[in-house]
Amino acid sequence: MRTRCRGLGIEWGRRKRGNKYCRGQSNTLLLQKEVVMKKYIVLVLFLMLVACSSSQITATKTATPIPPSFTSTPSETIEPIPQEYNDLQEKIAQTDNFILNEGMIEQVAPYLVVERISVSKQTGEITLQQDDQEISLDPKSLSFNETGFTIKTIEGKTLSWNGKELKELKPAESDLRIGYEQEVNETYMGVVINASLITDLSLDPTIKKITMNDRAYAEFIARSVFKVWWTKGNEKQSGSPKEEDFKNFMTLWSTAQNSGLEEGWRKVQVNEVWANDVQTEGYDQDPYTMWFGYEGDDAPQDVKPISKFSIAIVKANKMKNITMFSNNEHNEGAGTNLDERSLVISYGATGLIFSVKDPEIQKFGIAGHLSDTSWWLKINNGGGHSGYNPTSNRGLDDTAKKLLTNGLKVYR
Repeated sequence: MRTRCRGLGIEWGRRKRGNKYCRGQSNTLLLQKEVVMKKYIVLVLFLMLVACSSSQITATKTATPIPPSFTSTPSETIEPIPQEYNDLQEKIAQTDNFILNEGMIEQVAPYLVVERISVSKQTGEITLQQDDQEISLDPKSLSFNETGFTIKTIEGKTLSWNGKELKELKPAESDLRIGYEQEVNETYMGVVINASLITDLSLDPTIKKITMNDRAYAEFIARSVFKVWWTKGNEKQSGSPKEEDFKNFMTLWSTAQNSGLEEGWRKVQVNEVWANDVQTEGYDQDPYTMWFGYEGDDAPQDVKPISKFSIAIVKANKMKNITMFSNNEHNEGAGTNLDERSLVISYGATGLIFSVKDPEIQKFGIAGHLSDTSWWLKINNGGGHSGYNPTSNRGLDDTAKKLLTNGLKVYR
């Protein structure tokens, strides 16, 4: 009985003992061919396995998140920085040659990989992508805040991430040299007033410190904002404001603060407030629409939110960010400056204040300057001013007199 071996063209025969064999082939040769076939099969399986593994590696690399290139909006929402980052901040400050280790990378990377910034998981280096170049950032300069962080490039530029956008922080060009600052945070008639009264070092040695009752100062700030709103608010007003008008305004303001609704804030916004941004060069004023006392982060693009309102008493001819009054022999002047969300009114003390030595007489001059805050915000149009302030011509008004009776003090 003969049978042809499939695939090999070899005929099978039968020996006397019933064993199969291929005519013309020995059992040894047949075994060798079977071994070769097995090796061939193993090799094919190995190559298929390698090919499969390569595909998986490629797929893994493709799936690995790549730090997004520069866009105006981040690819994902970054959660606020947790409080425990204070410990990391202290560790950074206490280390001479700080570098992110593996544990820190896992913690920090989610907050750093935004827009053009990325963190290397291999080295812990932080880099900035700019114009197809990688710029190393200084890990030791990393500083977290409630909504983001700041970090410096090797060139010394400071970058800030606020949870929405990455921008370069320019050094503020404020010429204030604070000798003393009285911080005031009061709730007056339902409105949270965050303000301060600054005594600039340019007054030294004539005046060292100016203070007053916190509650009275909060009321003064509220009434100053109201007077400007009466002239520059969305709704046109006629005649002189009365006390009832002030109370109605405070109700609207309190409602806006508590609700946070744009509709409410539009009712108390102040338009055409000219101010200089201290983060830009020179003293160049632009008009702003302001929401005083707004603490949110989602103000409309046409609005400048003001979280803090400060008044600084200065020696005008010692300042740069100020409008000096022409045709004014007392060297008076006023300046309106913005620093992020803080509005600072710098008022130049009249020369007469420096010629007298009695603090009681100096108080009258300081009270007059403070009471002219609303007048300045209303008449300032970004240009010059000729002449004197109102109190120089008419004497102290009711606002100034109220400041005197509510604890205004001048220290020499």
